[in-house]
Amino acid sequence: MAVAYEPLSKKQIAGFSGVKLEDVDTVLNKITQFLSESLDERLDKKTYRFYHS
Repeated sequence: MAVAYEPLSKKQIAGFSGVKLEDVDTVLNKITQFLSESLDERLDKKTYRFYHS
C-alpha cells in the first residue's frame, strides 16, 4: 500500500498482498489507526491508503 499512488479497494489490496478477499477486513481493522478511508465515487466503494500527516 505504501507505494500505491492512489487509494486501493479491498479487492486490489487482496490482489497485491496475497491475503484472501474475505480476510482483508480483519487486516484493515488491525491497522485502522494508520489508514485514511475514502469513498471512490466511480466505483461506489471504500478505498484505503496509509495516513500521511
